[in-house]
Amino acid sequence: MLRRLVVTFFSDAPSRWWQHFNSNNDPTRLLFTSCLVVFVLSLFTWILFIKKSRNRYPPLPPGPRGLPLVGNLLSLDPQLHTYLTTLARTYGPILTLWLGKKLTLVVTSHTLAREILKDHDVVFANRDVPASAVQSSYGCRDVAWSQYGAEWRMLRKVAVHEMLSNTTLDSVYSLRRQEIRRTIGYVHSQAGTRVNIGEQMFLTILNVITNMMWGGAVTGGDRVSVAAEFRQVIAEMTQLMGTPNISDFYPGLVRFDLQRIEKKMKGLVKRLDVIFDGMIDQRSKINAEGGTSTGDGVKHSKDFLEFLLQLKDEGDAKTPLTMIHVKALLMMNQLSTSISSSPSVFLGQDHRFNIRRQNVSLPAEKSWICKCVATPSAEKTAYKTKVSRNENMGKLQAGYLFPEIARRRAAHMLKYPDAQVISLGIGDTTEPIPEVIASAMAKRSNSLATIEGYSGYGDEQGEKLVRATIASTFYPNLGIEEHDVFISDGAKSDISRLQVLFGSDVTMAVQDPSYPAYVDSGVIMGQTGRYQNNVGYGNIEYMKCTPENGFFPDLSSVSRTDVIFFCSPNNPTGSAASRGQLTQLVQFAKDNGSIIIYDSAYALYMSDDTPKSIFEIPGAKEVAIEISSFSKYAGFTGVRLGWTVVPKELQFSDGFPVAKDFNRIVCTCFNGASNIAQAGGLACLSPEGLEAMQEVIGFYKENTRIIVDTFKSLGFNVYGGKNAPYVWVHFPGQSSWEVFEEILEKTNVVTTPGSGFGPGGEGFIRVSAFGHRANVLEACRRFKVLYK
Repeated sequence: MLRRLVVTFFSDAPSRWWQHFNSNNDPTRLLFTSCLVVFVLSLFTWILFIKKSRNRYPPLPPGPRGLPLVGNLLSLDPQLHTYLTTLARTYGPILTLWLGKKLTLVVTSHTLAREILKDHDVVFANRDVPASAVQSSYGCRDVAWSQYGAEWRMLRKVAVHEMLSNTTLDSVYSLRRQEIRRTIGYVHSQAGTRVNIGEQMFLTILNVITNMMWGGAVTGGDRVSVAAEFRQVIAEMTQLMGTPNISDFYPGLVRFDLQRIEKKMKGLVKRLDVIFDGMIDQRSKINAEGGTSTGDGVKHSKDFLEFLLQLKDEGDAKTPLTMIHVKALLMMNQLSTSISSSPSVFLGQDHRFNIRRQNVSLPAEKSWICKCVATPSAEKTAYKTKVSRNENMGKLQAGYLFPEIARRRAAHMLKYPDAQVISLGIGDTTEPIPEVIASAMAKRSNSLATIEGYSGYGDEQGEKLVRATIASTFYPNLGIEEHDVFISDGAKSDISRLQVLFGSDVTMAVQDPSYPAYVDSGVIMGQTGRYQNNVGYGNIEYMKCTPENGFFPDLSSVSRTDVIFFCSPNNPTGSAASRGQLTQLVQFAKDNGSIIIYDSAYALYMSDDTPKSIFEIPGAKEVAIEISSFSKYAGFTGVRLGWTVVPKELQFSDGFPVAKDFNRIVCTCFNGASNIAQAGGLACLSPEGLEAMQEVIGFYKENTRIIVDTFKSLGFNVYGGKNAPYVWVHFPGQSSWEVFEEILEKTNVVTTPGSGFGPGGEGFIRVSAFGHRANVLEACRRFKVLYK
């Protein structure tokens, strides 16, 4: 009964409604009827269109059924080649996958692949460009991502027939050979140690391509810094391009850039633009000067950049090669190298082809043939921890100055195995430790073998007698007491401990040029910005020290910073600040509320009334810390013993004593200097030890005089050498690294390029007086032959 009532109601309802609608003089009746007719006609038309569309296109190849919205994304296996092979057994050699909203055709048959890529290559020429690649290719303006047409054909012609032709590759042979020799030299220098051959080959390939691209346009120190910056940016771009981007699977989300990949890529491209523009300007200048880079008349090898600029100027008017194309092609070459030179790209990260992390042991004996013995890896190379790298380490330049010099020396010795190389570069002492000092250390060492003489851990701050003797010997009548002195394993270590003390939020100023450890330790702590060529690191105040200002900065033009690093006598210029200049510095620090880190490691080399300590200046104890070392006085570069003075008067902005926090840092990070080394330090401070140290210092100062006289006789402007064991020689208009390479190549003498000490050192080299007398005399003879 109920069912009959319901059926009757719904079957009669439309007719009753229509009768009511017609009988009622409702003014909307005509409008409603018209809308209904339009809706029905539109629905009918849409159905016909869909039916015709389906009949127009053939059905898609078969494939696994996907989920709504995500398609087959969730079913993908990390071993993609194995997964696709399994699907091919089920669905055939050509199948369909839906990756989000992207239709993907998978071809697993070489016959079909040949038909697609060769017989119908024009049909399939265009690619689905990832969102990140749009940015990295300057809007798809390279041969990899541009759409098929006249522009693509022009770019392909440039890339294949011009850049990669046999003639072009032969012309950059010398650039490739130079990089290969560097790598061989480095491997040879590591004899007796384990070397990651895969990583070295990866870097070599990357460097070779970089050298071929612009090796003739960027030289000297700029070449090292530009290559390091470029490699860093390329590495970040490669990582971004390998990051799965949701916008690539759902094109409708491109405009939102949910993962900020496009934004990051834009930032990296801007950084590369700066590098490219600098290289292009430099190449244009070189070409304008007739093809030489420094005006020295030496013709340099052509590189890809020169070819591209030449093609741009001679390009077809219908499809011109623009500057954007030039940059895009350079970018494509480097990115493809960075990606393809990684074994994981070719080998699917198969453990059987684990090349990148394979270590080899090199024999210690010198041999013409370097035998490599592979050692099995302890773990799979594909494994990575979840610990992020300290991003500040990525800011550092390619290599610390002195290891880079050692690497180049090793490469030179490999090239010229019979050469008698003399090192006047790294400031390492060469003369024996005086007998009175060595005997004291030997006595202390022997006493450790007895019950009465043995001692274990000592005070982290150092032995009291050593601290008290340093205070009374080097700081008499200056108010420095035993508890102000902290004994350490050298000034370099204390520089890093002081950086830890101050933290990452402080700002710093350094002399320019100056000892690189001041800057590099600040970079690692996060105190600085990125490095810029010819400028230095951001957030560092570089206090220019030039011959024009007597190597003392114009403090009126120096901005306020929290910490000021100041070395006197200065390394590398050898200049010493006068009493009046140090008085200005102390007053400047007081006016700005800054703390001076004063490095007096060469104070005993001063023979006039120039202050040997910052604490000779009134008020300095309220604004200064002093670091020093026995290294260059007693030959302790290997023994390692130094000290830092933190006066009790020095306070932070809240009134807390700096010495207390430094004491906590020392106790946390250091177990104290060697008791044997401290015995040697105590012997240094005895009357006999002080006399012996003066003899050593006098020997090196005589070496300095010989070097100064040599370069002055050759017409060079020479600085330093009076109060320090370093000679600062000016080579105006020349790159420091090029001068370094010329001297090494033609005289077999190692020096130090001035640009390694900061932007202000460009155009100078530092010659160290630390060497045996016979070697110094021979080096000076070679200098005279080269520059007479």
